[in-house]
Amino acid sequence: MESQLFLLCTCPICYNPYDAKERLPRLITCNEGHTMCSTCLSIQVNMSYPFVCPFDKQIVISVDTNISRFPINRALLDIVEEGHTNCTAHIDKKLDLVCRECKLQICDRCERKGPHQGHKVSVLEDALGETK
Repeated sequence: MESQLFLLCTCPICYNPYDAKERLPRLITCNEGHTMCSTCLSIQVNMSYPFVCPFDKQIVISVDTNISRFPINRALLDIVEEGHTNCTAHIDKKLDLVCRECKLQICDRCERKGPHQGHKVSVLEDALGETK
């Protein structure tokens, strides 16, 4: 359950947690109602026209590249604002790594002794730099 909550609060494109500033969870107006962060949405919308949902490949009608036309996923933002920046398995540890195999943010204890032991891992800041 905790890992599902973590996945829900993380952008499926860049694997960064949603926030109320640069990474607002935005709803893609496709049939499935997928969500991605505003940073990734901006990049995706500006890459091609028409914009195609990266999850179900549905063409999303958009008259321009203004991402404010995509609604904020308010229910998800409420969950995010409750604060989920620490590891759910190790409450005292920050999520400062990214497991490349599982596509999750993890703490150093999960990497060394937990379920991500032996997986390819990157430092979160390095992974963030790759998305820019």
